[in-house]
Amino acid sequence: MIRSHGAPAGITFHPKWWHTNFGTNFNKPFYYDPKFRIEQDMTMRRQLWEKFGDLGIGEKHPEPQPIIGSKFTAMGWMIAATLGAQIRYLDDAPPWPICAEWDDDYADHVKVPDITTAPFMSDVLRQMDWLEKEYGYIDGDINLQGVLNVAIETRGQMIFIDMIEHPERAHHIFDVIADTIIACAGAIRERSRSTSIGVTTMAMLYDRVSGFERGVTVVSNCTVEMISNEHYEEFILPYDTRISETLRPFGVHHCGFNLDHVTKGYSKIPNLDFIEIGYGSGLKTCRRIFADKYVNARYGPVKMRNSTCEEIDFDVAEICACRPDSMSVVAVDDHVTDEQVRAYFNAADKWWNNADHIQPRDVIPPK
Repeated sequence: MIRSHGAPAGITFHPKWWHTNFGTNFNKPFYYDPKFRIEQDMTMRRQLWEKFGDLGIGEKHPEPQPIIGSKFTAMGWMIAATLGAQIRYLDDAPPWPICAEWDDDYADHVKVPDITTAPFMSDVLRQMDWLEKEYGYIDGDINLQGVLNVAIETRGQMIFIDMIEHPERAHHIFDVIADTIIACAGAIRERSRSTSIGVTTMAMLYDRVSGFERGVTVVSNCTVEMISNEHYEEFILPYDTRISETLRPFGVHHCGFNLDHVTKGYSKIPNLDFIEIGYGSGLKTCRRIFADKYVNARYGPVKMRNSTCEEIDFDVAEICACRPDSMSVVAVDDHVTDEQVRAYFNAADKWWNNADHIQPRDVIPPK
């Protein structure tokens, strides 16, 4: 969620936070019934205003918005579902892909699906038709995920063995996933300006200043934390590059606490415009390496939960001193207090333009 005023700091609450505080239900109708989702979305915007309106969050009098997916939760399952993974829906959690466990033969022969008939994506197209008919336009999008994330949800842990022992199989899997992402993103992009609010709401801030007609496409590289830079460059970079060449502006979301180890790989993406840097990475160094990119710095939700308000103020000051273009904290759960949320935003407002005298540590150890 981005603010109506104040420093460019965002927050995204975990479904558990919503369910505990307001009883919001994130089960299957939230994703398959657009009318229900729009009603929930209006309620959520008003509830945010009632709790944190003075911080510039939420809306006092929300109007219905024809959203494809929620702007208030971070969820990634669409591509895995489109490729056949079963999804578990829960009241207080994001949709949970159940690994498809593709066997060797299936992995060797899997093809890009026809998205007009594929699971879930075909229903997204149906919902877009309904939204366009009812409202005349479409807003929002659904998390596009990333090639390694989806490979783990479809092939499972064997994808790591494939990368070493059967590289041709790994490349085939990544090739299919990348083209599926491109197909799904293209279908959404034709009718909605955005493609990546479902990955990071800070995409909305970037889109306001980018100068591009279309919204930024951000891939979720959460699991790149698990591989070396050498494996990233050999197996993932070709497909991030392909997506960047097809769907510009392009960005990478890396929520892990060690983006440092793949800065060389990410620097080789030819059309990188936006990068989201996970908390605990060497933000000062990463900011320098990606000086000509839009940098969103992430604060850690677990660090936030485990910190006093004074510690949150210190952490945010260090982030501000590194001069990112924006900052956010995502997956804030029901163990985080309102006081901690307020401490985060108050610190952002306090330090955003007043942190020049602070010498940030280059690596902030996660707590």
